[in-house]
Amino acid sequence: MIAVRGGAGLGDAIYVRCVAQYLIAQGQKVEVCTHWPNVFSDMGCAISGFRRQSIGVLAHYYNRRGEGTTQWEDVCINARVPTTTPLEILWKPKGSVGEDLRTLAEDRPLVVVSSPRAPFARTDGFGRELLPLPSVFRRTFEELKARAFIVQVGIGKVKYKLGAPDVDCVNHTTPDDLLDILHEADLIVGQPSYVIPVAESCSKRALTIWSRRASESNEIVVRQITPEKIIHKTDLVSAIYDDAGAEVIRGAVCRSLGSCEDIQGSVGRDRRIGSVCDGEPAGAHRQL
Repeated sequence: MIAVRGGAGLGDAIYVRCVAQYLIAQGQKVEVCTHWPNVFSDMGCAISGFRRQSIGVLAHYYNRRGEGTTQWEDVCINARVPTTTPLEILWKPKGSVGEDLRTLAEDRPLVVVSSPRAPFARTDGFGRELLPLPSVFRRTFEELKARAFIVQVGIGKVKYKLGAPDVDCVNHTTPDDLLDILHEADLIVGQPSYVIPVAESCSKRALTIWSRRASESNEIVVRQITPEKIIHKTDLVSAIYDDAGAEVIRGAVCRSLGSCEDIQGSVGRDRRIGSVCDGEPAGAHRQL
């Protein structure tokens, strides 16, 4: 049996699942070592806790951050699988939360916004330059709110407030709930994070907001985190920077939603937690 692991975050777990799917299809018996067992629960493989020792396949990009490949291709190269390995999963909803939110959205697009958070879930400030400035993220949120039904998600401390979502699920979802909600979304929005591999693997559109300050970081790892490197499926995931003007933001929102028609949300429909997102928090210590 081959033990497989990647990084510690949810996005890393999505990459590992895609590698594990390939290995299983090749007839291999796989043990996945992960913080996110829910991501793998329907695969029929062995699942154990995250560990760094006794690993047969390392599905990670950590030592391949140069130009010429995307992050997913780097994962494949390190895992010794073809770079053409599909970055896709067929997620089977575990509960009704996604359908419940779809019902609440009525005829509006369902947009899931991932809260601004500390990059890498670090508490020492490493990678702080990757966090986009509030103004553009907030303006993007406002443009979306005028056209869609907004569900805000996230785990841990929110770095700054964006606005009033229609449903606030921050720190009130289980891991299964979070994946069910993302699976149901018409559009996923957030800073560069798990948002990208989730959207790419589930064939969802995503709008990502990037910081210009990252290119000036003293840390080479931070400088190398760019849209060109991280985004693999450019037909699904788009990017704007945090110095974008109002017209650029509006255009990005319209293209991501596939329409510029204003669909006004109902005033006063900010459902704080309520009965939709009432799961136990998914573990604030885990990276997303």
